[in-house]
Amino acid sequence: MQVLGGLMQLTGSIIFTCKPFDYGCLLAARYVAGAGIGLITVPFLIHSAEVATDNHRGVSGSMEQCGLALGIAIQVIYDTQWVDDKEASVNEVHGIIGIVFSIIGLGMTALSIESPIYYLRIKQKEKARKCHAKLLGSFNHSVDQEFEEIQLYVAESQKRTFCQELRISVVPFIKLLLYRGFVAFSFSLPLSESLIKSALLTEGFISCWPVTVWGLVRLLGALVAQGFLDKLGRKFVSLVGLLCMAILMLCMAASYANPANALMTYYMYQVWRLGLAFQAFAGLFVCSSSVYLGEAFPIKVKPFFVGYIIGFEQTIHIINIVGYNKGYENFFYHYYLSVGIILLVGVVFFGIVIPETKKTTLREATKLFQRLQNIRLF
Repeated sequence: MQVLGGLMQLTGSIIFTCKPFDYGCLLAARYVAGAGIGLITVPFLIHSAEVATDNHRGVSGSMEQCGLALGIAIQVIYDTQWVDDKEASVNEVHGIIGIVFSIIGLGMTALSIESPIYYLRIKQKEKARKCHAKLLGSFNHSVDQEFEEIQLYVAESQKRTFCQELRISVVPFIKLLLYRGFVAFSFSLPLSESLIKSALLTEGFISCWPVTVWGLVRLLGALVAQGFLDKLGRKFVSLVGLLCMAILMLCMAASYANPANALMTYYMYQVWRLGLAFQAFAGLFVCSSSVYLGEAFPIKVKPFFVGYIIGFEQTIHIINIVGYNKGYENFFYHYYLSVGIILLVGVVFFGIVIPETKKTTLREATKLFQRLQNIRLF
C-alpha cells in the first residue's frame, strides 16, 4: 500500500514538472498525489505504533506531523523566495522536490521491517519474533518480555469478534474524531490569507521574513513536541499547545473587531506576530494526534477508524476552503472568534476525556481510551 502511494506521489510530481502551465494537468496531479498521501498515511500511523517500543512510540508516531510540517516549510519558503516572473518556475520546483522525496521514500520502503503483530495474526510466530528482534536490536535486554506483551495484545483481539471490537471502539472514535478535527484548524486558508495580507500591508512585499518564518515555526514546534511526547507526556504538551492556540486565535479576532483595522499598520503587525506564535503552538498540539490514532483502537477495526478520522480531518479542511468569503469585511473577525471559542471548549473537553498514554503498552493505551473520562494530566 505504501509503495502504491509512493508511486502515485511520484506520478503527480512528474506531471507538475512536465506540465507546469497546464491547469488541467496540475489539477489531475493534485488528485493523484492526494490519493497517494491517503494510501500512505493510514498504514504509516498503524505501523509506527506497532513497531515502536513503549518508550519511543511518541517519537515514532509524531513523524507524520513532523513530515507534514517540513513539507509546509519547504513549500512556503520556495513560494515566497522564488522571485521569478514565470509562474511555471514554482510548479516546476514543486515537481522536482516531489520527485526527490518520492524516490527517497520508495527507496526507504526496501529497508522497512514488517510489524510483528501482522505475523502473529497470521500464525507465523517465528517470523514475528525475528522482526521484533530486528526492531528492538541486540542492545535491548527486554526483547522476550516485550514480545510476550505483543502476543497478549494479539491474543486479546483474536478472542473478540469484529462486532465486539466495533462496539468498544465507539468512545475512542468520538474522542479522536473531534481531536483530529481540531488539527484542521491549525493550518487553514483563512489563517494563510490573513498572515499574507497583514505581512503585505506592513512589509510591502510577499517575500518578506514574516511569511518565511511562519513556514518554519510550525516545524520547530512539531520537533519540540516530538522530543517531549515520551518524556513529559502527550496530554500535557498537547493541551498547552491547544490552550495557547485558542488564546492567540481570540487575540487575532480582537485585532479584526473593527473592519477598519484591516487597513491599519499597527493592528496588522499584531496579526502576523500572533499568526507566527499560533503556528509554533500548533506544532506542539498536532503531533500527539498521530500517536493517539495508532494507540486508541483494537487491531481488527483500527484501519477503518483511522481512515475515517483522517477523511473527516480533510473534510474540515474542505469546509474551511469553501467557507472562506474574502468579500465579507468581517469574515476574519467572525472566523477567529468562532474557532477560538471552539478551541477553548476543546481544551476543557480533551482535558477530561483524553488519556495520558506515555510509556504504556498498546494494550493498556487502548483500554485507557475506552474509558469515558481521563482527568489525569501525567
